[in-house]
Amino acid sequence: MKNTYIAICYSPPINFNFYKKKNLDKNSPYNGLENDISSLRNEGNIILMGEFNARTSSNQVILLSNHSNPNPLWLDEDLPLASRYKRSSEDLGENLFGLELVKLCSAQDLIICNGLKKWPNSREMTCIHGLGSSVIDYVISDLPLYNEIRNFDILNDHEPDSDHRPLLITLNFVMHRDPIEDNPYR
Repeated sequence: MKNTYIAICYSPPINFNFYKKKNLDKNSPYNGLENDISSLRNEGNIILMGEFNARTSSNQVILLSNHSNPNPLWLDEDLPLASRYKRSSEDLGENLFGLELVKLCSAQDLIICNGLKKWPNSREMTCIHGLGSSVIDYVISDLPLYNEIRNFDILNDHEPDSDHRPLLITLNFVMHRDPIEDNPYR
């Protein structure tokens, strides 16, 4: 049985001083995340959720090698398969972080779940504020976990001090717990 890793992610906007203070390249904002994914990939399945400050429009990965399947899946050549993973977003904008996020997903065989027709409400804006609305919060999954997501919704009720709408997913999986031996708190 494989582990399941759920990462809650936050990437500051490109114009924040965070990148300069931490001596990070804001042109490659997901390098650390990519390293973490690479180190965990062989131990289990991965799902990422959070604010990536990335605008991807309706872009999706075009190659999935699915580490358990040696034959790559070219989404731009296999129309039925491409249709399954085709995204439709209310946000037509793109930015550097969005391009980098799609590259990360392509390199790590991850699917951007926002905007897939399997979950119609997932195409809606995730960030609503006076300057405009956008999709910058995402659910991103590897193929095995994608098949275990039963529902994905973007909720309308968000905290008054936040301009982000909550993302809600329902996963179908069995939890396995190893017995704890020599537990002093029993």
